[in-house]
Amino acid sequence: MPGGTFYLQTAYQIYNDDGGANAATPKVAESTPYTTQVKNQNVRIRIQTKYQTGTGSVNFTLYYSRDGGAMPLFLQAEALT
Repeated sequence: MPGGTFYLQTAYQIYNDDGGANAATPKVAESTPYTTQVKNQNVRIRIQTKYQTGTGSVNFTLYYSRDGGAMPLFLQAEALT
């Protein structure tokens, strides 16, 4: 990462798609795996990171795997400054 920047994922939360950014209801407790997602039903996820050290910007890339497979699939990348 540029300039030795170090970010750490500290938590995540899975939500229903039933309200605005601050009104959606959680599906499970924070940082708890969610394994009962209904097919073709939207779900929201919030990921919390902590800036540890360094300077500069970093590109985050979100990966996921289908059915617990070993090969991660690319979902989205966004440059954050």
